[in-house]
Amino acid sequence: MSQLKLDQHGKPGSSGSVEMLCTQCHCAYYEHDIDDFTNQSILDQLDLNQSSFYNEYMDAQNLAKQFGLNWLPIGVKLNEVNSFLDSLPKDELPRGEVADHIRRQRLRKQIPLQDRKPAVTIMELWRQSKDSNPNLIKELSEANRFKKFRNFDCLGIGLVEHMNDKDGQPCTNCSNIINFDDFCIRIKPEHSLLEELFNMPLYRTPAWHLNCFRCTICNENLVDYIYAWLNNRPYCLRDYGQSVSPRCVACDHVSDFLK
Repeated sequence: MSQLKLDQHGKPGSSGSVEMLCTQCHCAYYEHDIDDFTNQSILDQLDLNQSSFYNEYMDAQNLAKQFGLNWLPIGVKLNEVNSFLDSLPKDELPRGEVADHIRRQRLRKQIPLQDRKPAVTIMELWRQSKDSNPNLIKELSEANRFKKFRNFDCLGIGLVEHMNDKDGQPCTNCSNIINFDDFCIRIKPEHSLLEELFNMPLYRTPAWHLNCFRCTICNENLVDYIYAWLNNRPYCLRDYGQSVSPRCVACDHVSDFLK
């Protein structure tokens, strides 16, 4: 399989060889401070503009702009913005150029370009390659199947709310108690934990401290609280993809649909 080569702006290069590397210095795409080359939100790039949480996410980003922030999660109300910010570790405050750089780097790493619309980048691979590909139609079909299953069955965005249990609740990640009325993160109801595994009452849905909502594999804070649910754990989209199937060492696509 050929590789998709990107220029310094994150766009497909024109050199003929293709890889998920920069044409200038050959480092990984996510390591660059790449300017956004699209005005689309990350949910639009994932084809999630019809999802149940799309409008809430966009409303949260509009609220963030009112406060001069780079991002806000779903669930934080206008009168809660400052108290939410006070609840975050200082190095996770979504304000300023450094925080914006970290967020954009996480977006590129945790939700890589070739995972957003895999069929599109596979087509780009084929166009740039001199070789014929008799499996192209099958690869495109498998890529679309992968994206559809991930988007509609596994993908979610963490919701910020106040802990409503007067006794508090153990954090799913660190097991320390999330105190009553503290901010916490909850997930889609259908992404529930096994009751017998975690010994949780049926009425409890899993909850995380704000700084504990991390990818199960890379342990990074999940960017924009976007996760994919697998084996009763949250994953970043990159690690979800390669947990489902290994990645091609050349083009970095999930290799299940590359023949």
